[in-house]
Amino acid sequence: MKKILFTLASLLSCIALGAQSLDGIRSSIASNEFTLDYTYVVNRDFSLKGSGTLTLNSAIGGYRLSGDGLRVWCNGSTKWTVDDSAREVVIESEDRGDYASSPARILFSLGEDFALSSSSPGVLVLSPTRNNGISKVTLRFAGGTTLWSLSKVEVLFSDSTYTEFTVSNFRNLRAIERGSAASYVSSYSLDAKSLGPSWVVTDLR
Repeated sequence: MKKILFTLASLLSCIALGAQSLDGIRSSIASNEFTLDYTYVVNRDFSLKGSGTLTLNSAIGGYRLSGDGLRVWCNGSTKWTVDDSAREVVIESEDRGDYASSPARILFSLGEDFALSSSSPGVLVLSPTRNNGISKVTLRFAGGTTLWSLSKVEVLFSDSTYTEFTVSNFRNLRAIERGSAASYVSSYSLDAKSLGPSWVVTDLR
């Protein structure tokens, strides 16, 4: 009986510490604009690999990324995807719940669309709070359980697609100031006309 109680107490302690860690990570994301490097592997009926650089700003739910021959700007409501080799840009409305096409949005939704289901040293496992196309998200850490020590994000989608992101080289660009969201929009927006007349612009909005 004592062993059972000890195991239960240890489990509850891990969950409590995990919840504190998740709250701390959400706070870091909410209060900092930051950049990270990533590699990824997608596995299902096929295997796909890639890499890039991602910058996030939670004040507007915006991000910029560069990788795999594409550059993306998203200001939270509109997304521009630029293919330099094809000299083409696609403009579309951003669906904040579409994690398949914009997996970076998972980091914006910790504790909202995803809640802690279990934890162990260096690992937080999250489950969706609604039907959003994802079955499970696992966060792995190297060192302390903080945003800056995050090393892997593993995503199991509802269709059994498994994607593993390895993240590194966090750079904190600046602290996000309350009430200053509008000042960040231009940094995450693209004027397609500035690309020149030879570019093909496809506007899907």
